[in-house]
Amino acid sequence: MSEDSAGSALNPHQLARSAARGAAMQSGAVAVSRLVLLATTAILARSLTPDQYGLVTLALVIMAYAETVADGGIAQALVVLTRRPSIVRASLAITLAFGALLAVLLVALAPLFALWFRQPDLTPLLQASSLVVIGASLCAVPESLLRRDMRFSAITTASVVRAVVTGAVTMGLALGGAGVWSLILGSIAASFAYAISCWVALRDSTPWRFWRWGKADLREVTDFGLPAAGSQIISRFNFEVDYLIVAAFLGTAALGTYQLAFRLPEFGIVNTLYILTAVLYPLYARAQRDPALLQRSYLLGLRVQTIFGVTAGIGLATVAPALVPLLFGDGWLSVIEPLIVLSLYAAVRSLGSGINEVYKAIGRPGLAMRLSAAQLLVFVAVLIAGAHYGGIMGVAVGQLIVVAVFVVVKQAVAIRIMRLRALDVLRSYAPAMVCGSAVAVIGFGLWLVPMDATLRAVITIAISVALVWCILRFWFTVTYNELIGLLRRER
Repeated sequence: MSEDSAGSALNPHQLARSAARGAAMQSGAVAVSRLVLLATTAILARSLTPDQYGLVTLALVIMAYAETVADGGIAQALVVLTRRPSIVRASLAITLAFGALLAVLLVALAPLFALWFRQPDLTPLLQASSLVVIGASLCAVPESLLRRDMRFSAITTASVVRAVVTGAVTMGLALGGAGVWSLILGSIAASFAYAISCWVALRDSTPWRFWRWGKADLREVTDFGLPAAGSQIISRFNFEVDYLIVAAFLGTAALGTYQLAFRLPEFGIVNTLYILTAVLYPLYARAQRDPALLQRSYLLGLRVQTIFGVTAGIGLATVAPALVPLLFGDGWLSVIEPLIVLSLYAAVRSLGSGINEVYKAIGRPGLAMRLSAAQLLVFVAVLIAGAHYGGIMGVAVGQLIVVAVFVVVKQAVAIRIMRLRALDVLRSYAPAMVCGSAVAVIGFGLWLVPMDATLRAVITIAISVALVWCILRFWFTVTYNELIGLLRRER
């Protein structure tokens, strides 16, 4: 049986259980990574000024744009295309060349970025960050092959290695007084550690002879990869263009405050949603020739992602006043209000999570790119207006409004492309909406009760978790059984 036929033979619950095992493995690695980054952030927040923190954030954001397309979209292509040795070798050749080119461009353009943002200290930080782009291009092919073969344990191991290296280097340098350079050097070390770990995991499958490929292989890879790369960079702009707008219009001190507000929603919610969509992507690709299977798998994935995203986002918003001083100190109380709004943004974002991966999985990456480009244009206009009239709170509210509008737009397109019924999508949202409403009533309601903020947060979390469990267990029994089934090992 071929790989494609094998994939189509699976039912959605088998696919979902495979996804759940992969998500569980990678969630463990992400938990380690996020704890390390949270500890690092707390240390840096207490040792850097908002202006210094904003400066290093700006450098990392610009570097992340280059890192996103360092593989030329090949990582997405390898998951979908037939795995021939010549295809893999052509992919490796493209990623190495593209990564080297982007690194050189980043070094050359660093002074221009520094001039544009009026931050002369940005130049050396960006030039050093070009090494992260090299690391990203080196790991793209092995990571994609591991993900295509659903070898999530290997990816998990590499992710843990990256987290440990990040923490050891960054915190060691931060405690040693390296300041803004601690994050940059930590990112460089982590990038190469992750690439090495992925290559080691491939063992005998390593495509070392990357110069042996034909024009047809190159064309097949680039025909899919370039639109995918375009979609990736536009998606990255959608996710981080707010940082650039805050830095350009409000300054690096405002960027430091805004980025710290985004840390907790990003660490706890948005990145977890990325893991779930990354795990589901190869499964959608396997189901692409069975429309009914793709529909059922998508709706099941939507239920899982929204239950987590909506409840976690609303819950984080309710405990924000206690978490900020506890984690970052009393000097960052201005973070609380934008954190509340951005937590709600993360909750709404989960309602549209994974749609672009479906488009790419069915071989239509151009559609994902066009929708992301339209969203980016609206984002830029709304966020500039928000920065002008409301500062960082205006930008946060603009984020929430735009993502809410485009969740509706993207789901409408998905309904048409996959021939879904709108009622089925709404039913998939129902458990998340009921659970999220219950968390909101408990969390925001307890704000009216006079008590210590930390105690209120502990009580809110305990009651919310118990209440969500009861709602799923006794009201949405089918969904509850699905979730329990995903957690059990398939026999």
